[in-house]
Amino acid sequence: MKIMRITKRVSQWDLSQQTGIPNYRISLIENGRVKPKPEELTLLAEALGTTVEAIEDDNIDARRNKS
Repeated sequence: MKIMRITKRVSQWDLSQQTGIPNYRISLIENGRVKPKPEELTLLAEALGTTVEAIEDDNIDARRNKS
């Protein structure tokens, strides 16, 4: 999700303002420390102009690359 957000030139703060999700939680989601709730995934997908599936796939790839 982080790469999607950066590619669209959206800051965590901006994404927080668009979705109502606190920016600290967006950071935790991007860093794989918490799994987003289904309703958060929907809000994030809408704000980033993508699908829930694309965000989930991106988050899985990010976790794999950390290992």
